[in-house]
Amino acid sequence: MANRINLRPTSPLVSGLLLFGIFLSILIIYNISSVKNENPSRSPFRAIRNGLQDILNADPDDGKKEGATESKIQQQDHCILNRKFMPKGSMPLILLLSFPGSGNTWVRYLLERSSGIYTGSVFNDVGTGNDDNAIFRASEVCSKTTLVVKAHSLNVKKCHIDGAIILVRNPYSAILAEFNRQSSDKTSNAPISAFKSEAWKNFAIEASSNWSRKIGTQLEKIPNRMILYYENLVQDTNFELHRMLEFLKVTPDENRIRCLFENVTGSFKRKHRKRDFNPYSSEMNDTIDSEILKLRKIMKEYGYILPPYESYMTLK
Repeated sequence: MANRINLRPTSPLVSGLLLFGIFLSILIIYNISSVKNENPSRSPFRAIRNGLQDILNADPDDGKKEGATESKIQQQDHCILNRKFMPKGSMPLILLLSFPGSGNTWVRYLLERSSGIYTGSVFNDVGTGNDDNAIFRASEVCSKTTLVVKAHSLNVKKCHIDGAIILVRNPYSAILAEFNRQSSDKTSNAPISAFKSEAWKNFAIEASSNWSRKIGTQLEKIPNRMILYYENLVQDTNFELHRMLEFLKVTPDENRIRCLFENVTGSFKRKHRKRDFNPYSSEMNDTIDSEILKLRKIMKEYGYILPPYESYMTLK
């Protein structure tokens, strides 16, 4: 007589263990997937793919006087994030160095709102003052009361500089933004005719030389430094912000950071206005690319990898 298969129901304990095992497996798979999605490569190349469109479709605010951007910030800041100056002489003098048009104002804003400590500037910026409504509060550069001090060069009075965050942006984008700032009012870009002038050509060529030379000098003169690529900051703002706070030896306040991102960060995801022309001629491309290659060699000597910025103008 054939053996009969025992079909008695499994005990409740065994069934519960099986269900728990299935649930645990699903949870592990989901978490692995989330980690992969939330932690993209930290390579400086990761934000390069759409570089040409970043240049040709640049938002008008990218080239405005800083006051225009700061007004937009103020309107969208719904967090009550108090800031303060630290006691005089209690902070290291850390410069926030950048070529004009590289996003220095945005970085200052992120640092202030996330840390609760004011930043300073060597310039008399629009939006800076001593009243509570000012976007950035005025301060004495050498007082060592602020988290960082905005500057475009190392000519900072006779202060002892303790370190720097060096903000590097694709020169094609930065040069265009700065030319727009200098050539337009607060509500519009420079007219198309301006980009057909000899002044634009001379400006771009001279600016590209200044871009590579100044960053190279900053690398040489400041051993205590952090390199921050603007494109990476746009791509993964939270990660790069935490990296800056770590460099500045500031313990992140996750509640402040969460509020900052919920209320403000979206205003920086610019809606690009499409351009139907390329402001850079082949001659200008050759000159700017040569400056990029020059800086790449310098940065390699210091252990940094400059993104392939010259490929911006060859991408289709």
